[in-house]
Amino acid sequence: MEGVTFSGDSQSAYSHKIQGSGDQFSHMNDIERNIALFLKSQHGSEGVHVAAIGRAIKADPPAVRSIFSFFFHLLCILTDVAVRLATRSIN
Repeated sequence: MEGVTFSGDSQSAYSHKIQGSGDQFSHMNDIERNIALFLKSQHGSEGVHVAAIGRAIKADPPAVRSIFSFFFHLLCILTDVAVRLATRSIN
């Protein structure tokens, strides 16, 4: 990922330090920021498997579970927003 450096290959996804992440992802914790930066670097991709994200950010098994949980939570939020918008446009 251009402009992003991780502070070591042996550290967990929770302890990576990122340089150059800018303000766009500054509100996120380290693992969420690493995921967001990785996904942002996947230009033109139609999707990225959770395991590929885990490998890219050198995540340990608990971190991979956290990644899955993060995306499941995000999917729930987006579904809720879509339902609310659809309901609003019907009324």
